[in-house]
Amino acid sequence: MLKLIARSVAAALVLWSSAASAMAAESPAKMAAATEVGRQFVTLVDLGAAIEAGLTGAEVGGIFTLQPQWRGMLGDAFREQVRSDSDLIVALVARAIAPRFSEEELKAGAVILSDPAIQAGIRNRGKGAPEPSKATKRLIDSPAGKGFMEKFANAGAFLEPVQDQLVVAVLPGVFRGFGEKAEALETARRAAEGLPASKR
Repeated sequence: MLKLIARSVAAALVLWSSAASAMAAESPAKMAAATEVGRQFVTLVDLGAAIEAGLTGAEVGGIFTLQPQWRGMLGDAFREQVRSDSDLIVALVARAIAPRFSEEELKAGAVILSDPAIQAGIRNRGKGAPEPSKATKRLIDSPAGKGFMEKFANAGAFLEPVQDQLVVAVLPGVFRGFGEKAEALETARRAAEGLPASKR
């Protein structure tokens, strides 16, 4: 677990430094469009679940054999913290995508991603999704729309590093929330078994 945290911290420091440089070169209008795309993206993709999966895998999964209820508590703590930090998550996603799209592509993308049919297609991975509106189809066929769709198809490649940034950003709150839940469970266990309570 310590190796995972150390790797995430190191990666995030590099990424935040490069993101800050990129931000300085982007216009407010472009960042506004990138933020809207980021907001739409975050509502469609469960980034919190991806982070949780990365931190509850083989490297730390063994601790749950000691107290199986901790797994659910850690998951709850992640979801709560991700909801609390939703604006931060959107900002990090916006920083990652802004340098890779033109302002026109981002504006087109924000409209395209707001279409319920497109959202259903992304959630269902294209299976059984309804047809987008005619206006959305026209926008997808425009130069800006085509540019956005082509680049967005490879979003995973340039958004993957955001996961490391998110780990560093949300982990303190996750640990705090998990600690409170785990301590309440342990307090109840000690009381039920007639064991001394913690003096802390």
